[in-house]
Amino acid sequence: RAPEVIQLYADGPNGPKLCDVDTEAAARSLVASAARHTDPQRAILAARSLRRRELARIASADLLGMLDVTGVCKQLTLVWVAVLEAALEAV
Repeated sequence: RAPEVIQLYADGPNGPKLCDVDTEAAARSLVASAARHTDPQRAILAARSLRRRELARIASADLLGMLDVTGVCKQLTLVWVAVLEAALEAV
């Protein structure tokens, strides 16, 4: 469902792209993306789509040993807070 995540397996100029993503910025974009929709169902679908991408990125980085447990927990928390915020704003 999130084929664009495959692009994150490549290396960028600063190292692995999996670790090059600012999770706080991704969380803000998740909330902003959902806020663009006036229909709550569409807003939640938009939030779920971005959530899926972020969860796949975080899980991949974890499985490849690029994140420690604390980093995984922090990033997952940021994503879930953004999802909850987007859902609450949508209804």
